[in-house]
Amino acid sequence: MKKIIISLSLLALIGAGCAKAPAPQAQTPQSDTSAINLNQTTPQATNEKNSPTTQIKTEPVRPMTTSANIITTDDVPVMDIFLGEPTKKMTMEVGDAFFKPNIIEAKPGDSIQITFSKVTGTHVFNIDETDSHYKITQGTNITVIAPQKPGSYKFYCSIGDHRAKGMEGTLIVK
Repeated sequence: MKKIIISLSLLALIGAGCAKAPAPQAQTPQSDTSAINLNQTTPQATNEKNSPTTQIKTEPVRPMTTSANIITTDDVPVMDIFLGEPTKKMTMEVGDAFFKPNIIEAKPGDSIQITFSKVTGTHVFNIDETDSHYKITQGTNITVIAPQKPGSYKFYCSIGDHRAKGMEGTLIVK
C-alpha cells in the first residue's frame, strides 16, 4: 500500500509540474474511492496505531518566459507563441525606406527577438521562407525562428513600393 501511495504521489508531482491548471486528484486502486491530496498528510505504514505522519512538499516551478505575437492573415488573427528565452536579442530602427541594421546573422534554429525601437511611418516585417509576417509599430517585439538550412533570406516591407525603394535586408543563417 505504501509503495502504491508513493508511486501515485510521484506521478502526480511529475504531472503537476507540466500542467497550467491543477491536476485532477489521483484515485487509490482500492475499492474505496478516497483521493490522494498532496497538501494533506498521509500516515506512514507502521505497526503503531497513532503513527507519525509524512507530508509531501512540492517546490515551486519557475515560470517559463514566453513571447506571443498576434498576426493577422486574411483578417484571421493567429498567435505565435515561443517558449523560453530567445537565442539572440536585437533592436532595429525602421524608416520610410530602410531597416537599420539591415543584416541579421544567426545560427540554424536560433530564436531572434527583434525590438523595433524607432519606427517612422507604417510598415510590416516579412520573411517569406519562415512564414514571418508582422505589422510593426514603435516598441513592437517580434520573435523570428531562423531556418534550419544555412543561407541568405530576405526580409522586407511589403507596403506599397517600400521594398522597391530599398526597404529590405538579409537574414544570414550560418
